[in-house]
Amino acid sequence: MIITEKDKELFFKNGYLVIKNFLNKNEVDEFREYVSQEYLKKIKKKEKKDRNNITNIVNFLAVNYRFIKLFNNKKIKKILNILYPEQKYISSLLNKCFHSEYINTQNNLSNFHIDNYRFTTDNDVYKQNLSEKFSILKSMIYFQDLDIYSDTLKVLPGSHKYKFIFDDKLKIKNVNKFLKKKKVKLSDKIIVEIDKNVKNLDINSGDLILFDIRLLHSGHSSRIKGFKNIVLTDEYERKKNEFKEFIEKKNNIPRILIQNDYLIHNNIYLDHVDEFYKRYHMLYRKWFKTIALNHEEVKNLEKKTGIESTKYLYKYTKNKISK
Repeated sequence: MIITEKDKELFFKNGYLVIKNFLNKNEVDEFREYVSQEYLKKIKKKEKKDRNNITNIVNFLAVNYRFIKLFNNKKIKKILNILYPEQKYISSLLNKCFHSEYINTQNNLSNFHIDNYRFTTDNDVYKQNLSEKFSILKSMIYFQDLDIYSDTLKVLPGSHKYKFIFDDKLKIKNVNKFLKKKKVKLSDKIIVEIDKNVKNLDINSGDLILFDIRLLHSGHSSRIKGFKNIVLTDEYERKKNEFKEFIEKKNNIPRILIQNDYLIHNNIYLDHVDEFYKRYHMLYRKWFKTIALNHEEVKNLEKKTGIESTKYLYKYTKNKISK
């Protein structure tokens, strides 16, 4: 499982890369069982509610050693070294785990968006995200097949290079400028609109997806029966119940994915490194109140990165950031 120079070329051209079979079946089964058991523990702690009324995009275990180790193993380091041979990268060391019950996923998550990281007080998100000093790579591992099912990841290839304009709530105002729309007739009565230049990704259980956070994407794209490669516009995605007989079903198992971020930078820009760690070490400690970061091997990872952290504080132990 080594990526090629062609893969690298496509990654920088399109802004994403799907690496097949990153985890084998035994590893997938082990992680699915572990996440499912932890998820059930969470549900039992919730107030008793009608399960059908629970909207479950639950992220939890954000500082979990098993996930930290997964995203810092030799395989993924080898991939990052191929993609960024002359650059430094830093793992967030904190991960998000999403567990979505099949019966209820959030429709609003179907909207196209990019992931924004405020590293300065500048309100120009585009300027911040397109800094030459650094970029952020998002990595995700899926634990169910989405190659023929709805609820897959859709992307606009190459959009990590586009100049988006944002409103005060960081919603993209000029997104339609970059989308090529077309009407498609599903029946005599049903006509839908699709984005011709958008792609549904064929993801299988155990696949690793890497993408630039500036890439326009959505994690809950529907597929049309008989036309798995055409992608509904956001507007028609929200109307899909009006023509649900034409929509492929979701994979009828809980949707599980784990994600991690890497800060990629050209030199030792400690201001951005500082902000990156503030985001994770401070925010997630506050949200999840866990002792996972006190794990000895996590401490060793932090030390290699040049960070020494306590429950609420952190400091640099050295100026050199090493791979």
